[in-house]
Amino acid sequence: MEQSTSPNDEHAARRTDRGASGTDGSVPSPAPVPVVTATGDLDWDNSEDFAERLQRATSGDDPLVIVELATVTFADSSVLHALLTAHRTLEKRGGRLAIAGPLSPSVFRLFEISRADGYLNLVDDVEAARRLS
Repeated sequence: MEQSTSPNDEHAARRTDRGASGTDGSVPSPAPVPVVTATGDLDWDNSEDFAERLQRATSGDDPLVIVELATVTFADSSVLHALLTAHRTLEKRGGRLAIAGPLSPSVFRLFEISRADGYLNLVDDVEAARRLS
């Protein structure tokens, strides 16, 4: 037997839902998460800007900072140093740093050789990183 609902029943259901989640029925959206994006080759000669942007992002009160490296083709130890410093800064106050990919083979190799892949939070993409919050 099919059950039908009248327009009044639907209105009552909406009213009940609205009361449960807030005055307008909306679910509060999560606070924006800082995302530091880098592109191309990052090495000693050009990683200073990246390190400064990362330091600014981790100096706030945000519990999560995302670093997007999906379009980075090369990274050296200066980048790794900046990421480890940011990770420690956030960890000290109970936050976390997420490294979003997909990572190029050479960037992943840097994390693998240094064994930082077992220490840093490497995730598939920015959306996966957002889910960490």
